[in-house]
Amino acid sequence: IKLSKSLAYVLRHGAETEGLRMDDGGYIDVVAVLRLASFRRCGYTESDVMNVVETSDKQRFALRHHPETGRLQIRANQGHSIEIKDDGTLLTPISLESCPDVAIHGTYFKNWQTIQHAGLSKRGRNHIHFAAGFPGDDGVISGMRRNCEVAIVIDCKSALMDGL
Repeated sequence: IKLSKSLAYVLRHGAETEGLRMDDGGYIDVVAVLRLASFRRCGYTESDVMNVVETSDKQRFALRHHPETGRLQIRANQGHSIEIKDDGTLLTPISLESCPDVAIHGTYFKNWQTIQHAGLSKRGRNHIHFAAGFPGDDGVISGMRRNCEVAIVIDCKSALMDGL
């Protein structure tokens, strides 16, 4: 869990602060991440990183081998507050034909009054997260925390037809 949280922070929010070079699609060399003091101190290896990616039930990360150098690279699949120049590689556009019936945004009671008055906001992130169902539903991998107290359900087809 500690490695997963550390990767999430670096890949979603802290790459620039940590001096890491991220490519346009959000990928960073795994070796560069493992050279950071906080990762070195724990003795993490490429195998540890691969295990975290393979066992993540929410598919938080993606691995690839760089097309030219062959180096192992990693990126976060969602939740970025740092700019990803080519975030089209992270997102799949939806159409009336491909959209799920509903999109659900999970939040907490403490946020509900603000949402009622101002609407949903991405706040410090690049996108607002939605799920195509509730946690535990078939095919629902991620999109909201399991302990959310409020579910905002949006009719996707109607939203698309209204220009959202």
